[in-house]
Amino acid sequence: MQGKTKCRTHGGASTGPKTQAGKDAIRQAHYKHGEQTLEAKAARSDKSAEMQALEDIMHVMNMTSAERTRGRKALGYVSIQTFEEARRWIYLDLLKKHEAENGAES
Repeated sequence: MQGKTKCRTHGGASTGPKTQAGKDAIRQAHYKHGEQTLEAKAARSDKSAEMQALEDIMHVMNMTSAERTRGRKALGYVSIQTFEEARRWIYLDLLKKHEAENGAES
């Protein structure tokens, strides 16, 4: 291996691309698809947190005897453990919907 300071099979770890063309090539090689934009991921996480909050409310109000959903909780999820917290969450949700409707009419 002439001109090289390290053996390519036994040398050190890669230090990554140095030029903009090299960085673009790496970025393109790791690109999978455009289906999951940051906005779509954030919207899905918001809806997941909302569903988990609704499940908490159902358990607080004894509306279900089912076990809670397992797995990782969504980003932004806040546990609802008391009736007062459930009432506050419902009130804020209704307020947000009312403001969205009034904002759309203006």
